[in-house]
Amino acid sequence: MMASGRTYASLVAAMLLIGLSNQAFGQANCALRNPNRQIYEIFPEATSYRTVEAEVNAENRPTLEKAIGSPLAPTDLGTHSAYVVLNGTVPIGFVHARTEIGSRGSIELVWAMDIDLTITDFRVQRSRERQTNAIRSESFRGALVGRNLIDLRDLLTNGNDDIDLAALKVPTNAAGIAHSVVLCALKTRVITEHAFRDSIAPAQMLAHVHREFADVGKVTRVRTPFSSDVLESIRQKLGRDPDQADLSTIDVLRVRGANDSELGTLVRADWKAHPENPECWWAVLGDGTMRRATIAGWRYAAVRREFQGFQGRKLDAIDDGDETESTPSGRRLAREVLAIAAAIGVPD
Repeated sequence: MMASGRTYASLVAAMLLIGLSNQAFGQANCALRNPNRQIYEIFPEATSYRTVEAEVNAENRPTLEKAIGSPLAPTDLGTHSAYVVLNGTVPIGFVHARTEIGSRGSIELVWAMDIDLTITDFRVQRSRERQTNAIRSESFRGALVGRNLIDLRDLLTNGNDDIDLAALKVPTNAAGIAHSVVLCALKTRVITEHAFRDSIAPAQMLAHVHREFADVGKVTRVRTPFSSDVLESIRQKLGRDPDQADLSTIDVLRVRGANDSELGTLVRADWKAHPENPECWWAVLGDGTMRRATIAGWRYAAVRREFQGFQGRKLDAIDDGDETESTPSGRRLAREVLAIAAAIGVPD
């Protein structure tokens, strides 16, 4: 039942190097001016960064527009550059520069995100708009920084044509530029997640490993986690087939310590049964105890508390919970993840 793969840190490094050499798409959408200065100012703890590129094109445009909730502009198409920011070998965040078109020309914005792609900072790189000072204000910055995907969507209304001025703390005469900035933030968040997925997802996984486990030695990706033997073991542990986690999207890392001891398992899973299909992260200790369960960028406190309540619990200590079409059970998903971690086994 064991599954194995190459050491994950080397896999992440290889993928980032591929991004560095990928020049096939032509001119990037917006260049980050003086990245050596800006990146280290935004992330003072950074020791290096890697540039990655991705294309927004006819193939991925429908997925992006569905996630954004409105059509992309022609200027959104083409090649985009992003930066994976590192402390040593551990990813700590991402930087992505993007351009929106204002009434007086281009508005160049630089966005910083943490490993969960929550907005942590932004800068106005270039703008000739009359009300630029309004979006440079600390009140506007405070209203926007810390927003995740769902929060950003909530700031936009009427098919993304209008914004919540009160929440953003900007005057009415700054509505135009504020709208451009918020829409840019939403596009940045979605494009970073989807278009850059091949580079961003491995970096996120490695970052979560180092967040959850101390003295990490070897990290191994389980290449094919759901063999027939593993699925049968999961069925035996649950008494049913997995029905909450989207098995096609699951990533599994097995983590060993510097002394080669087993530390545990990290699982990233999309919650298939939930109407909004949120992304979930699970750290499971080697003895089968849940170390942490988090639901990325989630606004509902009750759901976050449910996930926090799984900490320190094992498979047998969690029941399936009540399940309806409109109220999927986080407990049912938690049991699946614990069963998956136990069934996959430890790689050689």
